Amino acid sequence: MTGASGSTCSVACSPRARARTAGVLPDRDAACVNWWTAEPDRQLFRRPKPAPGTAGGADLITAVMVDMTSHTAWQGGSRRAATTGQAHRTGIRVAVRTADPLVHTGLIVLLRSASGIELVDHDSEAAVTVVVPDDADLVELLSDVKSPRLVLIADDLRQTELWSAIERGLIVLLPRGEATRRARLVQAISDACEGRGDLPAEHLGAVLRGLKLLHENTLSPRDLNFHGLSARETEVLRLLADGLDTAEIAERLIYSDRTVKNILHNLLSRLELRNRAHAVAYALRHGII
Repeated sequence: MTGASGSTCSVACSPRARARTAGVLPDRDAACVNWWTAEPDRQLFRRPKPAPGTAGGADLITAVMVDMTSHTAWQGGSRRAATTGQAHRTGIRVAVRTADPLVHTGLIVLLRSASGIELVDHDSEAAVTVVVPDDADLVELLSDVKSPRLVLIADDLRQTELWSAIERGLIVLLPRGEATRRARLVQAISDACEGRGDLPAEHLGAVLRGLKLLHENTLSPRDLNFHGLSARETEVLRLLADGLDTAEIAERLIYSDRTVKNILHNLLSRLELRNRAHAVAYALRHGII
């Protein structure tokens, strides 16, 4: 090998380097690259089967990581240039939580070079967390997630799993077949960051049926709505927003002054609001009145 000064390099190229120069990869690496590049839509969430006579297990996962990184993140430039560019890039802070290390690696590679995405190691630092449960218990996987918004990549969720994900901040539920396309995955992350919900029709129907049952069996018998206010609390807040004082509200609703004061006191205490103006602002902000 000849350097820039015209001298001959004293270190011979390794067989692996010569193979790359010739455009040929060793059998093990070729198997990994072919697995990733030939049919990405099918293979992202499946483990590759090693070719006959090649390594498997952890060695294969390492090879996939090395080759996917070299063929994707560093393509068209040096490792140093790509790293420097990524350090100055800002975007949506995204964490990845999966049960399968290989799936985790695939998602990291898929998102690393995506425009507008900044990968972080911990979901407590993320604006959006992408979760792939695989065969693991989704409830357990989500138990310590601290991200405010979730993108869940899954099929065939049970009702309890769906509600558990909603409780943990589910915004977008993405079928696995769609998640292998980088543009679709980035769009899902962007939607989640902006609070734009997206659920497949069958899961949306399940959520609406569940909300109906919640209202009928839990909220309505307690005279509560989905905002956690009773009908008379809502009416008192509406009159308060119209500028009426305690005596005028009592006269309008045919309550005693003490009843109106008790309604407001209970409301302020339960929602941890400071005063009547704060209560009106809360109701307006949440679309209650």
